[in-house]
Amino acid sequence: MKNNTLSALLVLVISSLLAACGFQLRGTGAAAFQLDALNVTARDSFGALQKDVREALQNGGMNVSANAPFTLHLAQETREIRTASYAYSTQSAENRLIRSLNYQILDRRGLVLITDRIDLERFYSTYNAVSNTEQEAMLDSEMRRDMIQQLLLRIQPLTQGQLEALQRQEETKQRAEQEARAAQQQAQPATE
Repeated sequence: MKNNTLSALLVLVISSLLAACGFQLRGTGAAAFQLDALNVTARDSFGALQKDVREALQNGGMNVSANAPFTLHLAQETREIRTASYAYSTQSAENRLIRSLNYQILDRRGLVLITDRIDLERFYSTYNAVSNTEQEAMLDSEMRRDMIQQLLLRIQPLTQGQLEALQRQEETKQRAEQEARAAQQQAQPATE
Protein backbone atom coordinates (compact mmCIF):
# COMPACT_ATOMS: atom_id res chain seq x y z
CA MET A 1 0.00 0.00 0.00
CA LYS A 2 2.82 2.35 0.91
CA ASN A 3 4.59 1.67 -2.43
CA ASN A 4 1.40 2.42 -4.41
CA THR A 5 0.91 5.71 -2.57
CA LEU A 6 4.56 6.63 -3.05
CA SER A 7 4.40 5.75 -6.77
CA ALA A 8 1.23 7.78 -7.26
CA LEU A 9 2.77 10.73 -5.44
CA LEU A 10 5.93 10.49 -7.57
CA VAL A 11 3.89 10.44 -10.80
CA LEU A 12 1.88 13.44 -9.59
CA VAL A 13 5.04 15.42 -8.76
CA ILE A 14 6.72 14.61 -12.09
CA SER A 15 3.62 15.47 -14.13
CA SER A 16 3.22 18.73 -12.20
CA LEU A 17 6.84 19.67 -12.93
CA LEU A 18 6.45 18.85 -16.62
CA ALA A 19 3.23 20.84 -16.87
CA ALA A 20 4.82 23.78 -15.04
CA CYS A 21 7.65 23.98 -17.56
CA GLY A 22 5.21 24.01 -20.48
CA PHE A 23 5.71 20.44 -21.67
CA GLN A 24 2.84 18.89 -23.60
CA LEU A 25 2.51 16.08 -26.08
CA ARG A 26 2.59 17.12 -29.70
CA GLY A 27 -0.85 17.98 -31.02
CA THR A 28 -2.56 18.02 -27.62
CA GLY A 29 -2.25 21.71 -26.80
CA ALA A 30 -5.18 24.01 -27.31
CA ALA A 31 -4.71 26.39 -30.19
CA ALA A 32 -4.87 29.98 -28.95
CA PHE A 33 -5.76 31.98 -32.05
CA GLN A 34 -5.39 35.76 -32.03
CA LEU A 35 -8.03 36.16 -34.75
CA ASP A 36 -11.70 35.80 -33.84
CA ALA A 37 -12.95 34.62 -37.22
CA LEU A 38 -11.57 33.33 -40.49
CA ASN A 39 -13.14 32.07 -43.69
CA VAL A 40 -11.63 28.96 -45.29
CA THR A 41 -11.70 28.31 -49.03
CA ALA A 42 -9.81 25.89 -51.22
CA ARG A 43 -9.08 25.23 -54.84
CA ASP A 44 -10.83 21.90 -54.27
CA SER A 45 -13.81 23.22 -52.33
CA PHE A 46 -15.13 19.74 -51.53
CA GLY A 47 -11.76 18.23 -50.67
CA ALA A 48 -10.77 16.53 -47.45
CA LEU A 49 -8.07 19.11 -46.69
CA GLN A 50 -10.51 22.02 -46.51
CA LYS A 51 -12.84 19.98 -44.29
CA ASP A 52 -9.98 18.94 -41.99
CA VAL A 53 -8.60 22.49 -41.72
CA ARG A 54 -12.06 23.91 -40.96
CA GLU A 55 -12.56 21.27 -38.28
CA ALA A 56 -9.12 21.89 -36.73
CA LEU A 57 -9.72 25.66 -36.63
CA GLN A 58 -13.14 25.20 -35.03
CA ASN A 59 -11.73 22.74 -32.49
CA GLY A 60 -9.18 25.42 -31.61
CA GLY A 61 -11.92 27.94 -30.90
CA MET A 62 -11.85 29.81 -34.22
CA ASN A 63 -15.14 31.01 -35.66
CA VAL A 64 -15.01 29.75 -39.26
CA SER A 65 -17.44 31.90 -41.23
CA ALA A 66 -17.93 33.16 -44.78
CA ASN A 67 -18.55 36.60 -43.22
CA ALA A 68 -15.09 36.76 -41.63
CA PRO A 69 -12.95 39.77 -42.62
CA PHE A 70 -10.10 37.52 -43.81
CA THR A 71 -9.92 34.26 -45.73
CA LEU A 72 -7.48 31.39 -45.54
CA HIS A 73 -7.27 30.08 -49.11
CA LEU A 74 -5.75 26.63 -49.57
CA ALA A 75 -4.41 27.28 -53.04
CA GLN A 76 -2.66 24.04 -53.97
CA GLU A 77 -1.93 20.76 -52.25
CA THR A 78 0.51 18.41 -53.96
CA ARG A 79 1.65 14.88 -53.22
CA GLU A 80 4.61 13.28 -54.92
CA ILE A 81 6.62 10.08 -54.57
CA ARG A 82 10.25 10.02 -55.67
CA THR A 83 12.90 7.36 -55.47
CA ALA A 84 15.35 8.32 -52.76
CA SER A 85 17.86 5.49 -53.12
CA TYR A 86 18.51 2.43 -55.23
CA ALA A 87 19.51 -1.11 -54.35
CA TYR A 88 21.23 -3.56 -56.63
CA SER A 89 20.07 -3.74 -60.26
CA THR A 90 18.57 -0.23 -60.12
CA GLN A 91 15.65 -1.39 -57.98
CA SER A 92 14.20 1.28 -55.73
CA ALA A 93 15.23 0.71 -52.10
CA GLU A 94 13.76 3.79 -50.48
CA ASN A 95 11.09 6.25 -51.56
CA ARG A 96 10.55 9.83 -50.54
CA LEU A 97 6.97 10.97 -50.01
CA ILE A 98 6.59 14.74 -50.47
CA ARG A 99 3.51 16.79 -49.55
CA SER A 100 3.25 20.52 -50.13
CA LEU A 101 0.60 23.11 -49.44
CA ASN A 102 0.51 26.60 -50.92
CA TYR A 103 -1.83 28.88 -49.02
CA GLN A 104 -2.80 32.54 -48.87
CA ILE A 105 -4.48 34.91 -46.46
CA LEU A 106 -6.85 37.24 -48.35
CA ASP A 107 -9.01 40.20 -47.40
CA ARG A 108 -12.71 40.40 -48.29
CA ARG A 109 -11.98 41.76 -51.77
CA GLY A 110 -9.54 38.97 -52.57
CA LEU A 111 -6.40 41.06 -52.05
CA VAL A 112 -3.53 38.70 -51.17
CA LEU A 113 -1.98 39.69 -47.84
CA ILE A 114 0.18 36.62 -47.12
CA THR A 115 1.43 33.86 -49.39
CA ASP A 116 3.26 30.91 -47.88
CA ARG A 117 4.07 27.25 -48.41
CA ILE A 118 4.42 24.21 -46.18
CA ASP A 119 6.66 21.36 -47.37
CA LEU A 120 6.95 17.98 -45.69
CA GLU A 121 8.84 14.87 -46.68
CA ARG A 122 9.16 11.37 -45.27
CA PHE A 123 11.21 8.38 -46.35
CA TYR A 124 10.14 4.75 -46.37
CA SER A 125 11.63 1.43 -47.44
CA THR A 126 10.33 -0.36 -50.51
CA TYR A 127 11.82 -3.78 -49.74
CA ASN A 128 8.66 -5.31 -48.27
CA ALA A 129 6.04 -5.08 -51.01
CA VAL A 130 3.16 -6.08 -48.70
CA SER A 131 3.75 -3.37 -46.11
CA ASN A 132 4.87 -0.81 -48.69
CA THR A 133 1.31 0.35 -49.48
CA GLU A 134 0.30 0.33 -45.82
CA GLN A 135 3.41 2.26 -44.82
CA GLU A 136 2.80 4.82 -47.55
CA ALA A 137 -0.84 5.28 -46.48
CA MET A 138 0.18 5.64 -42.83
CA LEU A 139 2.87 8.21 -43.68
CA ASP A 140 0.44 10.06 -45.93
CA SER A 141 -2.11 10.34 -43.14
CA GLU A 142 0.56 11.40 -40.64
CA MET A 143 1.88 14.04 -43.03
CA ARG A 144 -1.60 15.49 -43.56
CA ARG A 145 -2.03 15.85 -39.79
CA ASP A 146 1.43 17.44 -39.50
CA MET A 147 0.66 19.82 -42.39
CA ILE A 148 -2.55 20.98 -40.74
CA GLN A 149 -0.74 21.36 -37.41
CA GLN A 150 1.97 23.50 -39.05
CA LEU A 151 -0.70 25.60 -40.76
CA LEU A 152 -2.44 26.20 -37.42
CA LEU A 153 0.86 27.15 -35.79
CA ARG A 154 1.44 29.75 -38.53
CA ILE A 155 -2.07 31.19 -38.19
CA GLN A 156 -2.13 31.30 -34.37
CA PRO A 157 0.01 34.43 -33.88
CA LEU A 158 -1.68 36.48 -36.63
CA THR A 159 -3.67 39.40 -35.27
CA GLN A 160 -6.40 41.51 -36.81
CA GLY A 161 -4.08 44.53 -36.56
CA GLN A 162 -1.25 42.80 -38.42
CA LEU A 163 -3.55 41.73 -41.25
CA GLU A 164 -5.10 45.20 -41.47
CA ALA A 165 -1.59 46.73 -41.69
CA LEU A 166 -0.72 44.29 -44.50
CA GLN A 167 -4.00 45.21 -46.17
CA ARG A 168 -3.13 48.93 -46.09
CA GLN A 169 0.35 48.20 -47.50
CA GLU A 170 -1.09 46.16 -50.38
CA GLU A 171 -3.72 48.82 -51.13
CA THR A 172 -1.02 51.53 -51.19
CA LYS A 173 1.12 49.36 -53.46
CA GLN A 174 -1.78 48.77 -55.85
CA ARG A 175 -2.62 52.50 -55.98
CA ALA A 176 1.01 53.36 -56.74
CA GLU A 177 1.09 50.76 -59.54
CA GLN A 178 -2.15 52.13 -61.02
CA GLU A 179 -0.84 55.70 -60.89
CA ALA A 180 2.43 54.62 -62.52
CA ARG A 181 0.54 52.88 -65.35
CA ALA A 182 -1.69 55.92 -65.84
CA ALA A 183 1.34 58.25 -65.93
CA GLN A 184 3.08 55.95 -68.41
CA GLN A 185 0.04 55.92 -70.70
CA GLN A 186 -0.19 59.72 -70.59
CA ALA A 187 3.50 60.07 -71.35
CA GLN A 188 3.26 57.96 -74.52
CA PRO A 189 2.63 60.06 -77.64
CA ALA A 190 -0.82 59.64 -79.10
CA THR A 191 -0.79 57.68 -82.33
CA GLU A 192 -3.42 58.51 -84.92
